[in-house]
Amino acid sequence: MNLGILWNTRGLNSPCKHAAVRSHIRNLHATFCCLLETHVKEPNAARISNSIVPGWSFLSNYSHHPDGRIWIIWDPSKIKISLISSSAQFLHLSFSDSLNQFSFFFTVTYAFNCPVLRQDLWTDLRNLAGSIDSLPWGIGGDFNVIRFGYEKQGGDHLDLESMAAFNDCIEDLSLGDLRWTGPPFSWSNKRAGPARIACKLDRILVNESWLASFPSSSSNFDPPGISDYSPIALSIQPNNSFGPKPFKYFDMWSKHPSFLSIVKDAWYKPVQAFSSPLLVLARKLRNVKNTLKSWNLSTFGNVSQNVKDCQDKLANIQIQIQMDNFNDQLATDEKATALELSLLLNQEESFLKLKSRIK
Repeated sequence: MNLGILWNTRGLNSPCKHAAVRSHIRNLHATFCCLLETHVKEPNAARISNSIVPGWSFLSNYSHHPDGRIWIIWDPSKIKISLISSSAQFLHLSFSDSLNQFSFFFTVTYAFNCPVLRQDLWTDLRNLAGSIDSLPWGIGGDFNVIRFGYEKQGGDHLDLESMAAFNDCIEDLSLGDLRWTGPPFSWSNKRAGPARIACKLDRILVNESWLASFPSSSSNFDPPGISDYSPIALSIQPNNSFGPKPFKYFDMWSKHPSFLSIVKDAWYKPVQAFSSPLLVLARKLRNVKNTLKSWNLSTFGNVSQNVKDCQDKLANIQIQIQMDNFNDQLATDEKATALELSLLLNQEESFLKLKSRIK
């Protein structure tokens, strides 16, 4: 089962970021989602988290940092999550499913970029280990440091001291990387040519008890889409409608440059001379309705399929970039396709909102 998502979204104030997170949760059937670097101020947090997935529960570390560096939202009908401790760089949580079939500890991390400040995180994690005992424990998120030299491409020389501090902490905690699939780098600056830098800053680490309890668990790094960071999908294995569909008006239509001319042409299409003005009005409205239905199909097609096709296209470009990191054309294509995906996600949101109201 796809249990959860961990994703540094590089901001969460934009509606298209809300749509991207919501789409990822929906596509993976995730029960929780950890969001890093939201840049959302605390007064706006409840509104934005509820707009992503209404009815889900919410935790954050605003008490330690004003920018809401770490969020977690989850479906309370499927999973139970309790906060044990927190700091500006982590949320330490206990997890169990609604049927009590599994339970574990998980620490969501978003390490500071400054190596000196990261030392506090390594100290905190060592202190947490003393309370774990022999229970399953996972740590995941953005560590802002790589483990090995091959996990970075481009940019300045390797920070060997920071890498050593990270690896020493991992060794002290007796953790290892959870089996994973996906691109080799989890972050890039999305620049073109020699200025491009890519690193594996994100990962999930687990202890031996985790592997014994969830031997088939794994993580998958998806292409970053509209963020600079790859979302991580964590997997653990332990009403038909009938009759004619009502006519629906979609907000996305009004944003299309041809919309007004399409409506005008349909409205002024000749109709038979009826004795009743109401019959004339009804026929004109039917002409507009039928024209818009046909125009919607030919112009927008299947909105969700268009989103999926664009996501696949962007993912393919970003996979190619992982293999050819300094290709200027791929960097240009990535930027253009990411913009196209943002527009399509907005169209899909408009469509799904109306669909939820008309049942």
